[in-house]
Order: sequence, then structure tokens, then C-alpha cells
Amino acid sequence: MEVILTQDINGLGYKNDTVTVKPGYGRNYLIPQGFAIIANNSNAKKIAENIRQAAHKAEKLKQGWRQAVVLRARIMGLQGRKQEAVDYLAEQLGAPPADPPPPSNCSSDWT
Repeated sequence: MEVILTQDINGLGYKNDTVTVKPGYGRNYLIPQGFAIIANNSNAKKIAENIRQAAHKAEKLKQGWRQAVVLRARIMGLQGRKQEAVDYLAEQLGAPPADPPPPSNCSSDWT
């Protein structure tokens, strides 16, 4: 008997996996407890649609997170903390941090 898991089950599979189980285990335990649904065409389409919608929501959250990171860096820049803002952006977006500016050629020794 094939079922689609509605949550992770140790030793059997992960949520939305289609697995083959013994008929008694599926009918008497997994389905009544809400751990699985029967694997048929309509249920498979519902699961595929749920996965597609979850991926879309995750992408929207990711875009919103990036906008928040950029906004915070802009605020830091407006406060005069430009190098901090660059380092923050690099850290949050996964890029290596910027190297500090090279020392100037001027000497501050006034003797």
C-alpha cells in the first residue's frame, strides 16, 4: 500500500514522501493517526500544490529579509558608520568582509 506522509516519521520517511507500507500498518495506524494519507492522483496533486506554495512563500520571505538587511545598512550609512554598514551587508549576504582601507601616505609625525 502506498501512502503520502503528512509529517516526518523516524525510520519511514519525511513529510510529503510517498512510501510503501504494509496495508495493515497504513490502514490501522498511519492514516487514522493522521500521519499519512492514501497515495492517489488527487492527493498527489494537493501535495504538489502545497509544496509549490511553500516554495513561493519561502522565496517571498527571503526577498523581504534581504530588503530589511539593505535598509539596516542604509540606516547605518546615514549615521556615518559606512564601514560598519559594508561589513554588515557582507556578513548577512554571505560575501567576505571588505578589507580595511590602506593607510594614507601622509605621516602624522610633527616633530
